[in-house]
Amino acid sequence: PADQQDRHHRGDQRDRILHPGLDQPAEGLWAAGGDTLLRITRAMDVTAEQSESEVQRLRDAPTPYSGRWDLVTIKGELQVANHRNAPTNMVIKKDLAGELVATSLKPTTKGLPEGLKQVNRNFRLTWEIPIPARETLKLTYTYKVLVSR
Repeated sequence: PADQQDRHHRGDQRDRILHPGLDQPAEGLWAAGGDTLLRITRAMDVTAEQSESEVQRLRDAPTPYSGRWDLVTIKGELQVANHRNAPTNMVIKKDLAGELVATSLKPTTKGLPEGLKQVNRNFRLTWEIPIPARETLKLTYTYKVLVSR
């Protein structure tokens, strides 16, 4: 349930090598040490929800950029419920733009090259977490983003 985009990575290159008839990358064709992101279908026994809300807005925030900018603080929440009768290990990824302020359960954070010339930095939060049987996990994060007016 985490990421349903069909982006497939090999090192820093984006490739799309599909297994015939499966709409999935062909296994064994990726370089050693590379990363692969498979498109997955929704598991009926694991569900996920996400929400974000604005919690603060600083109007006319001081920035080195021309124009008028607001500094907006956003709080997000991810909930993953394991409806199985057994524990399951989850890898949960969330892409954000801005400045990370706080997170729950200490994810790994990786800067992303997309949008390097933009005002707000792009990054990915990754949590690798076991979820006990019949339990719901709640993850929270807060970040600030500059918004042009």
